[in-house]
Amino acid sequence: VNGLGAIAFVALAWWRLELALMAVLYAAPLYLFPKEFSPALLGLDKLIGRAEPLSFSLGEFTVLGCLLGWAARWTVAIFKGMRFGLPRPYLEKRDLILALGPPASLLLAAALSLLASEYPTYSLRELRVVILEPLLFYAMLLSVMKTPRDVLKFFNGFILLGLVIALV
Repeated sequence: VNGLGAIAFVALAWWRLELALMAVLYAAPLYLFPKEFSPALLGLDKLIGRAEPLSFSLGEFTVLGCLLGWAARWTVAIFKGMRFGLPRPYLEKRDLILALGPPASLLLAAALSLLASEYPTYSLRELRVVILEPLLFYAMLLSVMKTPRDVLKFFNGFILLGLVIALV
């Protein structure tokens, strides 16, 4: 059942990435309730070399599911010769540098900090959860935001989430 839901979400991410990215926001508060996925159930145990269940929070899964959908869209677009996900016309080169420079600097600093880590396995997991997944979310968000109205819709969803969390 979990596998079918995961496949359905990745299909949604491929079909309507902007809706799947909104699901990331709504799944984020559920990080305290991780779910175990068995690689053997999907036949992936030999591919990844691990038979033990993988533990993901719903927020992590939605980001990774969106990443799979995003990668599938890029692959299809490349083979069809389309311009999916390229910078939008209203973004100048200077704006792109301003949008991507700070995240790239953060990623570089985080990667360099791994050199001084006492616990590399734990540090790599934290790098994925705290740095890489939010940066991937940001990159996917930049690729689907076509107009300032799209940004406003996403921002309104974020405000609604904050309101619901505050009321609960």
